[in-house]
Amino acid sequence: NLELQHRLIVLDINGVFCYRYFIRNIPEDKKALLKTFDNLEYIFIGDFIVYFRPYWRDFLEFCFKFGTVGFYSSTGSANVRKILEVLLQGQKRKAKFSWFRECR
Repeated sequence: NLELQHRLIVLDINGVFCYRYFIRNIPEDKKALLKTFDNLEYIFIGDFIVYFRPYWRDFLEFCFKFGTVGFYSSTGSANVRKILEVLLQGQKRKAKFSWFRECR
């Protein structure tokens, strides 16, 4: 029963919440690329466009309600921090931890 047990939930950022798409040569008009991503939220990080999956906010709200949430990613800390800024939107205190490539 989810109401009785508070669980540790570790979420893989890339795949669960977003998808990073490598762009070799980003054109000056980055908006031309956005047609590929329809109405999804997105950010640019270096040579990547990161788009967020539909309904990610609802899923994250559910996870925080029923568990202690931590985030994992195989990418570097700079990328993770930028993505978490979007995901947590000023609610970083809700996340128990973030674990990324440089963590040992």
